[in-house]
Amino acid sequence: LRGHQALLASHWKESAAAYEKAVEIDPDFAAAWSEMSGAYWNLDDAKNLERARANMRRLRPTADHRTQLKIDLQEAVVADDPPGIVRAASELAQLYPENRFYTYLLGRGYYRTHQWRRVLETLAPLVEQRYSWAYTYVLSARSAAHLGDSTKARALYQKVAGEPVPKNA
Repeated sequence: LRGHQALLASHWKESAAAYEKAVEIDPDFAAAWSEMSGAYWNLDDAKNLERARANMRRLRPTADHRTQLKIDLQEAVVADDPPGIVRAASELAQLYPENRFYTYLLGRGYYRTHQWRRVLETLAPLVEQRYSWAYTYVLSARSAAHLGDSTKARALYQKVAGEPVPKNA
C-alpha cells in the first residue's frame, strides 16, 4: 500500500523502495512488479525497469485478469505502443472508474493515435474536476489546436498554467 500511495503521489524512489520490500517477501507478487516498473520507468532506471518487466512477463500467465491488464498497460507505456495503451486503459478505466490516471492514460493513447476528438471527450471529465496531472490539459489543448479550435486550446493551457496565455502563443 505504501508503494501504491507513493506511486500515485509521484514519489518514485519511495514507491520503488516499498515495492522492493514487497517482492522480497513475495517474489510472485505480480501487481507489485507491475507498479514497481512504473516507478523505475519514471526514475529512468533502465536496469531495474527491465528486471521488473521480466518478472511481470514471467508472472502474467498466472495473474488474475485485472493484474494482467495492468501489466499490459505498463508494457504498452514502456514500449510506446499507443493502440496497446488504448486497449488496456479502456478496460481498466471501466473496471476502476475512480482511478483517474487510467482515464488520463486512455486519453494519452487516443492522443498518440491522433484521435483528437476522443482525447477531448475522454479527458473532459478530468479537466472539469481540475485533475492535478498537468499533461491532461496539455494533451487536451494540443488536441483542440489540432481540431482548429484555438480559443479552446488557449483556455486549456490557461488552466494548466493558472494564468492567461499571451494572444500570440
